[in-house]
Amino acid sequence: MIEPILILTCTILFILVSAYIDAEHLEEGHWIDNHASRLVQRFIFILTMSIFTIKGAIASGILIAALFDQALNILRGFPFWYLGSTAKWDIYFNKRRYQYILTKVILLIAGIALLFL
Repeated sequence: MIEPILILTCTILFILVSAYIDAEHLEEGHWIDNHASRLVQRFIFILTMSIFTIKGAIASGILIAALFDQALNILRGFPFWYLGSTAKWDIYFNKRRYQYILTKVILLIAGIALLFL
């Protein structure tokens, strides 16, 4: 039972640190045009989680997708469900707010269920 808790804790810490770094850059006016380095960073983290279990690694990826944007919003002082106007994800979901919230909730439930079931 310690393994899922350890993976969940590491994933939440990773999300918070990543969101904090991005929030600092955005506060300084450094807009994020290229997400390649962030994708590599997330891939390395998920690969590291696969040392424990593949299921845990997949759950970590799902939880990052579920929680990162909201962590970044909170750290930037924006509303919890805030969507920007630049990223393709944001542009798509700006017209589908309820679908965005439902997607995030489903991802959160799926990630936690995958870890603990």
